[in-house]
Order: sequence, then C-alpha cells, then structure tokens
Amino acid sequence: MPDASDAQPRRVTLADVAREAGCSVPAASKALAGKPHVAADTRERVLHAAAQLGFRRRPVRHPQRENMIVAAFDGFGSVYSGELFSGALATATESGVEVLTQLLRRGKGVDAVVLDRLLATEARGALIVTSTIEPEFLRAAREADFPIVTVDSKSRVDDRVVSIGATNWAGGAMATTHLLDLGHRRIGYIGVDHDSDFGLERFAGYRSALERAGVPFDERLTYPGDTEYETGFAIGRSLARDSTPPTGVVCICDAVALGVIEGARRGGLRTPDDLSVVGFDDIPPAKWMSPPLTTVRQPMRRMGGVAVRTLLRMIEGREPDSHHVQLATSLVERGTTSPPAALREQDTESAD
Repeated sequence: MPDASDAQPRRVTLADVAREAGCSVPAASKALAGKPHVAADTRERVLHAAAQLGFRRRPVRHPQRENMIVAAFDGFGSVYSGELFSGALATATESGVEVLTQLLRRGKGVDAVVLDRLLATEARGALIVTSTIEPEFLRAAREADFPIVTVDSKSRVDDRVVSIGATNWAGGAMATTHLLDLGHRRIGYIGVDHDSDFGLERFAGYRSALERAGVPFDERLTYPGDTEYETGFAIGRSLARDSTPPTGVVCICDAVALGVIEGARRGGLRTPDDLSVVGFDDIPPAKWMSPPLTTVRQPMRRMGGVAVRTLLRMIEGREPDSHHVQLATSLVERGTTSPPAALREQDTESAD
C-alpha cells in the first residue's frame, strides 16, 4: 500500500477560493476573469484569496485570443500614458496583435493578485507601465511562463526583467547643463522621488552636472514630489514666497514644470525673467503653452513601439536583444529658459 505521504497535494479549486472570499462560485469566477458586474470589494477579496491559496486558473487558449497582449497602466489620465500607448497600439496593429488595456490598483504594488487578473484575460503577455512591481509578481510570472516587459518602472528590477526606458541620467544632466551654460548657479530640482528608478536617475544626472561644473549641491534647493501638475503648482507658489528662490529649476517631468510655471506666475514670478524652468518628456502641451517649455524629450511613442516588439519576440520564445533598453533623450530649447536676471543686467550695463 502506498504511503500517505506520497499522495499528491490537492489542487486548490475555484470553490476553495469562493469559500475563502465569502462569495458564490460564479462571483469568484467572474472576479478572476475580470468580468463586470462584480462589486469592487468582492473582487478584491477574491483576488487576495486566490493569491493566498496559490490558486492558478488552468490556461484556456481561445483561438481569437492567441494574438492578444495586455497593456497595464497605474493611471491613464496623463498625456505621457496616452503618448506611450499610442506608440504601442500602432506597433501592435502593424503586427496583427490586439491590445487589451487594464488599469492597475493605483498606489499599490503589482503583485501576484495582479498576475491572476492578467492570466484571466488569456492574453499572451503584458506591458506594465510606470508601476511599482513587487518581486512576488515577477517570480509568479516566470513560474507561469507569462512574458512581462516593464516600461519606466517605478521600482528597481533585477537583471532578468526586461525593461524599456529613456536615458534618464543623461537627460537630467543635459537639463542642468543647459541652465549652467546660461549662467545659472542657484539651480533647483523639483520632484525628488526616491521610490522610482527613473526619478532617481534624473536626479542623479542633475547632481552630477552640478559637480562637474564645480557648483556645490544645495539640498535646500531640492523639492520632493511626484509627477503631478498639482505638485508643481504648489511648489511654484512656494518659490514665489521664498526670499531667495533658485533662478532656474529642473523638473522631474513636464506636468510638474507646467504646474511650477503657473504657481510661480500667480505668486508674482515671471518665466523666464525671474525663473527659468526645464521639464522632461516633451508632451504636446509643452510647445502649446506661452512661452513654450524648454524640456528634455524622451521618445514616448517609440518607447511604446519598442516595448511591444520586445514582448512579441519573447512570446515567440526568442531572447530579447537587451534586457534593459534605454532610448536616447535630447534637449529641446524653447522659451522658458534665459540667463538669470543679474547677468542680463550686467550685459545691459556693459552695452551702455
């Protein structure tokens, strides 16, 4: 008689998940499949129960979904997200691939619960855009043989994870060097974010450019924040109240830069006469505003296209050309930067 210890562990069933979540089996099935008409709290309980119990849906491939991928965003209200998705969708369409979009749980890490939701779509792989990715998610994705490509990840990922981004360090250095070349020495940085890889890289580029120019780093000229317009607006108002504000600032992104300019204007500071501002991204509104924004351009649409092509290559079982792709950034000089007022006054006096 075989020993009881040799018995295979019982597979976790959908009924187990439903029992743990305190709902019906049909409700659990709908929640795991990402279908509508399920209460938000019920869906959350089901997803967490599935993760805790180690439940995995059996992959059922429908012929019409063999050519489908998921693009998952932590938020879809920004111009950045729209530009990146536009490039991803164009490349997917050219390749005959459908794209299903999903909105992730904003402010929460991408974990095994999210993977269950992605697997339930029966897509072949996923792009994870500007999100904090938990190690458990990556481990579970590898175990499920579900290809993942991250774009502008907010968390540091290991070398096995395929990531797409821009040359953020070089861009931060470029923006700062531009202000230094104009004669600025009190240069601030707005949007110090220690929780995102791209934020850390841009800030490191800023600090490196100051060091190369022999300008001491002054922590009092740095302002923590996120990538929202409202954050920039609040800091812009604060700069206008400061008795010794910086003469120029580098911002983590264009949305923050636009907020800084408007907040400073309402406080009485004019751009670029009183405050030079450099953004990062080159979203369409950057060139529509008055004056148009000086910024570091990252090729957002191209990043979306490269991400899709890389994911399709992985789905086919081919190794990507590189696990960490960084596309080149470039400085776009427009109307929000000029020499500081003191230098302009010296030039005027010399001319007289």
